[in-house]
Amino acid sequence: MKPNIIEIKNVEKYYGNQRVLAIPDLSISEGEIVGIVGNNGAGKTTLLNLILDLINSGSGHILSKGKNVADSEE
Repeated sequence: MKPNIIEIKNVEKYYGNQRVLAIPDLSISEGEIVGIVGNNGAGKTTLLNLILDLINSGSGHILSKGKNVADSEE
């Protein structure tokens, strides 16, 4: 079993009262190829910004190689 490179748990992002992203559970393992598709406004860019720690989520956490992206400078 390959280790998870990205783990997303209970992440929600709001802008004002509008929920723009809700991901209860998502894991991406080493070697997997993932495509992110969806309509305009579906949250694709928001998800990538959260993974890169460019914006903060309202709740939940995102781990990259086991480290919380909000707590790491890597």
